[in-house]
Amino acid sequence: MKKALAFSLIELLVVVAIICILAVLIIPAFQNISRGYRLQQAGSLLYGAIGTARQTAMAENRTTELWLIRNASDPDAPDAIRGIWIFRRLPDSTRSPIVKFEKLPIGIEIFNNPTYSSLLKDSPRTPGPTSPDLPGAGKSYVYWMLSFDPDGTTSFPPAEKCFVTLVPSNPPPLVLPSNFITIQIDPVNGIPTAYQP
Repeated sequence: MKKALAFSLIELLVVVAIICILAVLIIPAFQNISRGYRLQQAGSLLYGAIGTARQTAMAENRTTELWLIRNASDPDAPDAIRGIWIFRRLPDSTRSPIVKFEKLPIGIEIFNNPTYSSLLKDSPRTPGPTSPDLPGAGKSYVYWMLSFDPDGTTSFPPAEKCFVTLVPSNPPPLVLPSNFITIQIDPVNGIPTAYQP
């Protein structure tokens, strides 16, 4: 009589238990990889926006503005600074967008702590009557502004360091998380430099 080749119930349960244990160990690693990728995307987006604002100011021989925006009607993070908008300042003091409004990837924000984001040391500005409407939000936003002059210099005092730090959402208020990107902008020539641990 031949013995049937099959798995017993015990063997099957052991295999299922091993797969569950591996899944519990691997899923957080994938989440960290995904968060790190979104942080890299956000860093590239902000770095590129700074470069675009600087280059446009120099190419068009006019002042440009980089706005970092907190949108109160953002369903993903109403208290987070997640928007970037670049404008050229026209002779009549109005603004014309250089690129469309962009949001940082979900789960990433600008660290709202002046110790780690010196560009946020001043109080945010509120939009005035001639300020542009934010797509889908109107004027329900506040912003911090860095302007670039035609010679490449910024509105930041030359003796001070100008930097912005990107972190995963909901960081502790006073502690820098272990994974972050800091972009430093040289106030004298407007050239950005990115740092990541």
